Amino acid sequence: MAEGAKGPILAKVTRLRVYPTRAGLPQEDSVWLFIRTTPEGKTKFSFSNAPMDMPLSVMCKASIMRWSIEQCFEEGKSQLGMDHYEHRSWPAWHRHMIYVFLGLHFMLRLRVQFKKTPALTLPQAQKLMAATFPLKSLTLKGAIEIIKYHTHHNHVAYISHRKKAVAKAKALKINVSL
Repeated sequence: MAEGAKGPILAKVTRLRVYPTRAGLPQEDSVWLFIRTTPEGKTKFSFSNAPMDMPLSVMCKASIMRWSIEQCFEEGKSQLGMDHYEHRSWPAWHRHMIYVFLGLHFMLRLRVQFKKTPALTLPQAQKLMAATFPLKSLTLKGAIEIIKYHTHHNHVAYISHRKKAVAKAKALKINVSL
């Protein structure tokens, strides 16, 4: 189990050593079939070429890392235009992706820098700008109040989601260690 944006990430996991097939013939080497079932009953399967002696706990941590990678791509697409390229050449596409990755890196650096204090996400900064542009004047104190309001609102939502997830885990008799 790991901590996500909305509380604990819960799933039942198992793995089996299997021989995948290609063109109807089994491959020479076996791989892990990693099976993950959510409390809602949704099951996902994936292959892993991890060594046979790899502990299940390490594979679980690796599978949870997928969430943060997907989150990174989602931010890149929704906030930085990763999917808005209209290039006709391979070098132009690479140039576009470099700019997107630089933007993502810049956002990550800001998050690390403001880790101890709640930092604004890009959507929150956009909301702040949209709320302040119609105002004739905005003081620093007013901007801080708007930031505090949204940060508090997000934290309350996170706590609510986490409580629901922990209650669901307890109902399913899953040990919650976070």
